[in-house]
Amino acid sequence: MKKTGRIKECLICKKEFYAPRWLERKNGAKYCSYSCYYESKKGKPSWNKGTKGSIKKNSGSFIKGNNKFIGELKEYKSLHYWIRKKLGSSKKCSRCGTVGKIEWANKSGKYKKVTSDWIALCSSCHFIYDKTERRRSKWN
Repeated sequence: MKKTGRIKECLICKKEFYAPRWLERKNGAKYCSYSCYYESKKGKPSWNKGTKGSIKKNSGSFIKGNNKFIGELKEYKSLHYWIRKKLGSSKKCSRCGTVGKIEWANKSGKYKKVTSDWIALCSSCHFIYDKTERRRSKWN
């Protein structure tokens, strides 16, 4: 098999090295070894220098201060916790009758702290119920 790369000069130690074409396309093949690569990083700030706070789970964004949720999301989560505590965990979807993982869905869309404003739905029915007012009006 024919080699398709070329000979390059290391930016740190000036030694010549063979750089395969795939490596050139990936990162430019600037260094002959990991030690030269790490040498090039010395004195440069890290990628997250200056960011404060902690990272939210499953996201790349930072929250300033601490890792507790603030504002509407905190209220939303605490309301769902309150509903599960008051109504318990249902085992059956009130729309399609599916048995399994059931979620509490808000009927009015106003998220009142009233138990009669909630309905037990499976995740697929909950998705449909929440997405359009037209579909919601069919069910009520």
